[in-house]
Amino acid sequence: MVHDTAELDDASRSYTLTPEQIALVNPNTKTAPVFLTPRDAEITTRVYERHPVLIHHGRKDGNPWGITFMRMFDMANDSGLFHTADQLRADGWTLTGNVFERDAARMLPLYEAKMFHHFNHRWATYIDDTTSRDVTPDELTDAHFEPRPRYWVAGREVEPQLAEKGWHHGVMLSWRDICRATDARTCITALIPRLAAPDGSLLAFPEDLPALPLLVSCWSSYAFDFIVRQKSSGTHLKFFTFKQLPTPTPTSLADASPWDTQQNLAEWIARRSAALSASSKDMASALGYAAPISWRASSRMFWRTELDAAMFRVYGYSRDDVSYVMDTFATVARKDRQEEGLADGNPNWRTKRLILAKYDELARHAAEGTTYVSPDPPPPLPERLQLRDPASSPSSPTPSAAYAGGGAA
Repeated sequence: MVHDTAELDDASRSYTLTPEQIALVNPNTKTAPVFLTPRDAEITTRVYERHPVLIHHGRKDGNPWGITFMRMFDMANDSGLFHTADQLRADGWTLTGNVFERDAARMLPLYEAKMFHHFNHRWATYIDDTTSRDVTPDELTDAHFEPRPRYWVAGREVEPQLAEKGWHHGVMLSWRDICRATDARTCITALIPRLAAPDGSLLAFPEDLPALPLLVSCWSSYAFDFIVRQKSSGTHLKFFTFKQLPTPTPTSLADASPWDTQQNLAEWIARRSAALSASSKDMASALGYAAPISWRASSRMFWRTELDAAMFRVYGYSRDDVSYVMDTFATVARKDRQEEGLADGNPNWRTKRLILAKYDELARHAAEGTTYVSPDPPPPLPERLQLRDPASSPSSPTPSAAYAGGGAA
């Protein structure tokens, strides 16, 4: 974003990176990262000193979550596999929920990226075969509502691909491929149902189901998104970029919680993340809840604030870092100021204010060694998502040893 050669002499736009720092931030490609300010470079390299990249090629321990990726269907090359609602009804298929059925066969929704957002697989729905809209508040509070897609794909085309990955659960982890560093948020990720996914909805499969609420918490946080913005120079968030994003390891998240003497860190994070994701009957069942978690806007905002504050601490951001980073999300700040009637430039906008207050509260409990008690606690984790301390495993702490999930959904 330099627009004039005179800006090259601006000290506030210049920074130095050592070869070691370049290799730290981009260990697979060794490409030089590009930052807007020295502060961005300093925060980013400090985060990478604390947490490794998601997948480090060439290292025996370079994939601690056992992650594999998938690009399931291509919107252009695989279009012959896609069917509209009118085509299916004409062929005798019956729509149940958002799945078409005929005899024992099923046509599964093609889950486009625009249909999900952070902790919400019901962000948008199609009205017909061409027009989509946001899901309404009334639809979100209806636990039986599932969004309507534009296309459906035969289950026989989907299931073999998931079986080849060894994935037998009713929920998947996805993120939007299309993004920009100047959008309100850059990394849009969520847990989505076990359905068909086009190339705009990229998929990640860890070794175990209980890893999903932990990973989606990390990847949905402002702490993570700030780093993603430093690594995104175009309009795509592809696998090679995602592999080089800093992600806490299963072992580091299994440590005792600094602000809760009753739970370890992973359980504290997973309880909030899973509750946010289990708002519909189908998703709750896939995650192992006996009933869906009611969609309450106040609880959801509170749990997300807790998670964002916690992830800033997990990633090692100082309080000044948090304040600075939140101000880089200009679109979020502008929207909050408009909704609260604040003047342009007011530094105390809602999302930033809430996260900083919760950051301070968690920091105080961590310093005092006391337990943070949530005024709106999420429900306990289902058995299927229960975590086991890697230290209790007789073998090395691989993801499967650390996170022993329940049966398949």
